[in-house]
Parts: sequence; structure tokens; C-alpha cells
Amino acid sequence: MRMQTIRMKTTGIVLAGVFISTLIFTGPAVADSKRGITDTTVKIGINAPLSRVLAHAGKASVDALQAYFKYVNEKGGVHGRKIQLVVSDHQYEPSQSLAEFKKMVTRNKVMALIGWGTPPTTILIEPAMKEKMPLLCISGGTPLFNPAKRYVVAMITPYRLQAAAVVTHIVEKLGDKNPKIGLFYNNDDFGREGKAGVEMAAKHYGFDIVAEAPHITGSPVDKAAVTNFKSAGVDYVLVGAHSGDVSSLLLEMKNQGLNVDVYGVLAPASDRKIVLQAKEAAKRYYAVDAQGRWSDTQKPGIAKMIELSAKYAPAEVLETKSYYYILGWYPALLIVEALERAGRDLTVEKFLDALNSFKDWDTDGVVPPITITPERRVVALGGIIVKADLEKQDLLPISDWIEAPPEIAKKVLGQ
Repeated sequence: MRMQTIRMKTTGIVLAGVFISTLIFTGPAVADSKRGITDTTVKIGINAPLSRVLAHAGKASVDALQAYFKYVNEKGGVHGRKIQLVVSDHQYEPSQSLAEFKKMVTRNKVMALIGWGTPPTTILIEPAMKEKMPLLCISGGTPLFNPAKRYVVAMITPYRLQAAAVVTHIVEKLGDKNPKIGLFYNNDDFGREGKAGVEMAAKHYGFDIVAEAPHITGSPVDKAAVTNFKSAGVDYVLVGAHSGDVSSLLLEMKNQGLNVDVYGVLAPASDRKIVLQAKEAAKRYYAVDAQGRWSDTQKPGIAKMIELSAKYAPAEVLETKSYYYILGWYPALLIVEALERAGRDLTVEKFLDALNSFKDWDTDGVVPPITITPERRVVALGGIIVKADLEKQDLLPISDWIEAPPEIAKKVLGQ
């Protein structure tokens, strides 16, 4: 069947960001091995969306980092150094992300920076390499790790592998060898990564995507997108979008009577907020996730997270139980462990060397065991499938750990 496409207007924001980066970062970089490090403190930055469409998500991740660092600092810090978290708001805009990066380098002088989100973090790769700034990315975008770069680490399973794992679940676990898939995705670096992963898996398994609909993050869902899915006779709708857009799509599908299974193919679409917002419309909703769930209280790492969060995080954290909170929690664990391994005589390069020493590091269930090497700049390669539970108002695991076919993984990782 001929693929039907909803065409929407795109912006040149990333290209504009690249131009701005050439204006901001000119001249030779002077690396400071002790940047952000004193005898008593070490500065870590996070550049996240704290206003506009994804403010709730960025704030949840910041809350997690602040909570864990407060806990560590209360115990005396790491090798006698307290961790200072410097927070900036990039509003999920690449150009603003570049401006905030400059402040982190020249004004705040942080030792390392946590980048949040794919478009605002991808734009920082070249400046981070030039300034020798460790960039720990809450993103699974391909440019972050392929090719491998010493100063850049992707803290999430590659988005293309998350999406491909969903297709693997449908084809191999459900046994549907020729699924009729409609694809809905945020039309930016984030959503297009999910689209690419679905396309790679479809090609691998030998079927075509029958309809697709690009979508501008945070905008109303185009009713024609759902109409086209219905006309194409889709069996599944796969969604590469943030939680708010997923909820809007589910509600529009309910309004139009499109009653098929829907899968979020990127882990941010596993946020329980979708169940709370979409309610009955989420009855047939599934998603991939690449980390532990709030409901996994039998896992020691999750149980400890809940215990510490009750003491050190804002009260609403235990009520919202945001996916994005855990997305900030395990980078905090990783940073503290890397600082421990780097030793008292801390430098930027020793911190990086410590990151490269992780091999099957166990977080007691917060995320799968973490391995980072100079050649592998991603922390994990797969995910689990979760399903909406309307009674428990959450998405609960229904599968074991799933990985995309090795042939796809090698292509994504550039091997």
C-alpha cells in the first residue's frame, strides 16, 4: 500500500543553532584540567528545559539530581568535596542551549555538564569537544555516540534501538510478521530518531510502514493524521513523541474511534502522566522503557531512591512518580561513582577516565548494568515493554529485557 504522509511545516532552528555556535565558540580553546574543582567543591551543570512545553520533565530530572547530591553532601561529599549543581534553562531550544553552554564554560566554570533532550544537546557536541567539557547526555540521539567521542556519553539506550526493540516485540513476541504500522513522531531530532529506528526494523523484517504523521512538539494533534491512519487500515500506531503529545494523540484516536494498539517507541513515552491524562483512551497503550519503574519496589535501587527522595526531594515527587525523575536519578548515581573512582586528585581527564572504567556496573535495578568504554559511548542497548494499567494509573512491565537484532545494533553504533 502506498504510504500516506501528513506534511507539516518545519523550522530551521538547528541550523540556526549551528550558525550561532560558530559565533560563540571561536578561537582556540584553553582546557583547564581543574575547571570547576576546588579542594572542597566540584561543580556539575545541567542544561534542561525548565520553562515552556517540557518544563515538567526537565524539573523532575533536576529534582532527582539535587536530591541525590544533597544526600551525598550530607555524608561529607566525595573525597571531601561537596557537589554543587548549577542549573540552567534551555527551554528545549537549541539556540538557547548554546547560550547557556557558554555561561557554563565561561561564568560558572563547571567540571562537567549534563545535557537534557536531543535537539538542545546534539547542538552542543562540537562546542563540548572544543572546550573539553564532559557532556553527559540525557538523550539517545545517534550523533552523540556515532562516531564515539571522548567527551560525550549518551545516558540512554540509543533511541533507534529503543524503537527497533518495539518492532522486534511485535514481530517476534506477538508473532505478527507483516504488521500494518502507522507512525506518529515529533518532527525534530528526538522524534526522527524514533522514526529511523522503526524504519530500520521494518526493513530488517521485510514490511513497509503504511502511513506516517510528523508532528510539532506541543502543538494540537492534526485530526487528519488519525483519519489517514484509519484510511490506511493500520493494526498498530507507533509513536515517537513526548508524553503530552502521546496523550493528545490517544484522545484524538478515541474521538475518531480508532481502536488499535499504540506503542510509544521512545522511553519518555513511558511516563505514567500519559495514563493520568488520557484515561480510558490509554487502555491499549504500550511503551518501551529503558530504566526501572517506580513500581519496582522489590529492586533495592528503586527502594533506596524512594526512601531518599522522601527525605531530600520536593513532596510532589512521590505523588507524580515521573519517568523523568528516574531519568535524572541514575546520572546522579553514575557521576558520584565516577568521582569516587577518580580519587582525591581530581581533574577533568581523570573524571573521564573513571567513566571509561565502568563495566557491568550494577545500580541495583535502577537501570540495567552500565558499561562505558572509549569505543562504546552509550550506557545500555535495549529496553522493556510496559503496558498501561488504568486501575493502578501507571504503565507496568509485561516483558523481559528486549534488544533489537544485532545487525541493527551494529549499524546504529557504527560498528
